[in-house]
Formats: sequence, structure tokens, C-alpha cells
Amino acid sequence: MRNRIAHAIVGLAVVTSLLAGCSAPAVEHAIVDPQTASDLVPEHGAHLGMYYGDRSVAETNRAIGTVPAIHLTYVSWADGWTHEPVLADDAEREQTSLINWEPVDADFHKIIDGDYDDLIEAQGKGARDLTRPVLLDFAAEMNEAEGWGGHDPALYVAAYRHVHDLIAHYADDKIAWVWAPNNTDSDGAPPAIDYYPGDAYVDWTGIDGYNWGDLDPELTWQSFDEVLDRLATRSRP
Repeated sequence: MRNRIAHAIVGLAVVTSLLAGCSAPAVEHAIVDPQTASDLVPEHGAHLGMYYGDRSVAETNRAIGTVPAIHLTYVSWADGWTHEPVLADDAEREQTSLINWEPVDADFHKIIDGDYDDLIEAQGKGARDLTRPVLLDFAAEMNEAEGWGGHDPALYVAAYRHVHDLIAHYADDKIAWVWAPNNTDSDGAPPAIDYYPGDAYVDWTGIDGYNWGDLDPELTWQSFDEVLDRLATRSRP
């Protein structure tokens, strides 16, 4: 297993309004032709990434005046995401795909027991043949409402590691692993850091923070700093 350095993705899955009200860091342009997962690290500054939502990719890119370096896509547990057309579309635009793999209806005990190994191995083999490496965010926001694994950190970590090891066996240099909790913990649930799989299993750490603006009378606009002040996990280098 290669040596891993945890980098930071902050708020890549946030509501897009959060980005609109914040001063942005220096933005690194998209990497034209990354060959391995380690090539995704910017030489300086930060990658701009986003989830496109309801507007088309072309419309959104015109509106913001640039092509974001990272494109966030959500996929379900049984989706053959390595064969999704969006990955080819991203590559054509010289974007890096960030895959948010949501294990909806997956039993984490069965993940550990190997019941889904054929499904997981198929993703690893598919990833091995990708032309560009991707960022893979498996079971994000585990500390909040998603509650992957039933808010059982030991179960979550064991499942994460099992998925990681099977895919990495086939496609280690094509996958950069992301671990991204929510910026708040569910009431009565363990703290986010209890779900951390370990440095050997994580390449990039992230944090998802939501700013719902004034969509509800009880809500108020939050700055980027205010959202991250609620950070529920330790920061990493």
C-alpha cells in the first residue's frame, strides 16, 4: 500500500449558496491529464469543486465563468459508477470526478461479512480501467442524519476499510479516498472523529457544512467561517 498523505476538501458537498457569500482561496486550475491519484494534489492554492444541481453543466459554467476542477456526483450503492457516462464527460472537460458513493439500503454487517464482495470488486475492476483517477467519498456524513451503519463507529470503520481494501486491490492508483463527516453530530450520536478509518485508509479529509440561508423564517445566513465554527471533527494537515 502506498504512503498516504491526508489532504483537505472543505465543503465540497455544501449547498451552493455557501460558496456565493465567501471569499474564495487561490484556485488551482484543473489538472489536464492526471495519471494516478497522487496527481490530483494541487501544486498550490485549492481546487474549486461543485455539485451542479438542477442547472445544466454548460449553463452553470457560463454563470460562474469557469470550469470547476472537481465535479461532485452522487451514486447509489448498487450503481456501476465506474461506467457512468458522467465520468467520461468530466474527463472531456478536464475535470476530476468526485464520486459520493451512498450505501443506501446496504447492511454494514453484510459488507463486513463479504456478502457484497462481488459488487465491490466490480467497482474496483472498473476503476482500474478508468482513463483518469477519481476522488471517492464513501458513506459521507456518517455522523449526522445519514447515520451509515446505525451510528456505530466500529461497524462503520470496519465496513469502510473492507470496501477500501477490495477496491484498492484492483485500482489503488486510480482512487483517492475521501472521508467527509458533517460539521455537526446528531444528538446523542458519537462525535465525528470516532468514525475516522485511519490514515492508511484516507487520502483526503473533508467536511460538509450546510448554509440554508433564509429559506425558513427560523434560519439566517451564515458565513463560511460560521459554518466551519461548528466543525465536529479534528482538523488534519
